[in-house]
Amino acid sequence: MGINYHTPGECGQPSTTRKWRADRKFIPSEIYGKDYDLDSIGWQAGYSIAVACPRMEHKCADCGSPSVHVGALIVAVDGTCRSTPQVWGPSAIGVYFAKDSPWNIVKRRNKPMATSQTAELQACMAALEMVVIIKKETLEQELSQIIIKAHSDYVFKGMTEWTTKWAKNRWLNAKGLPVANGELFQEIEKKIKDLNEMGVEILFWRVIRSQNQDAEKLANSAFDGARRP
Repeated sequence: MGINYHTPGECGQPSTTRKWRADRKFIPSEIYGKDYDLDSIGWQAGYSIAVACPRMEHKCADCGSPSVHVGALIVAVDGTCRSTPQVWGPSAIGVYFAKDSPWNIVKRRNKPMATSQTAELQACMAALEMVVIIKKETLEQELSQIIIKAHSDYVFKGMTEWTTKWAKNRWLNAKGLPVANGELFQEIEKKIKDLNEMGVEILFWRVIRSQNQDAEKLANSAFDGARRP
């Protein structure tokens, strides 16, 4: 058998009319129930991890293969750096679409004064830039939802809670100082807006580190030459 593909419209509501989440949060328990299986949320389909359909009746009755939504993808991101309190070191990013996917990204950056938080945002930006390419050149109209998976609370809260407050406060923090990484946050916001205008919803999913190892391994491979996922 194999994975069954269908549009969200076959679940009762066309993807072109479903309401996007204002807070951009992907919360599996609200979709799959409290006892959802984390490993069953996404399934590799070609070059990407597709989002599983929440309706159990759409699974294959013969082999139990999942049903996934066309154009709804999970992209894992991570950023890291080799800086210490005494010495600034290089940083690296990892963007994971799927095992052996040509869309996976590994980049090492030698720009001074790097932090892990900056690298995590750079990984998010790189993922969105790749999504634009995919939307334009590959999946075209089918791509309608991207879920950015990260174990960084900084990325998750930044893109789902903080940016709205910062924008209203002219990108100044509570102390009246410029927001750290404010320019990068604004670049990501602009890229999300561009994708929204192309019909692609962007959501963010916060997981624990052990559930984001594929992206973490990609980022670390930029330093140690480890085999890429």
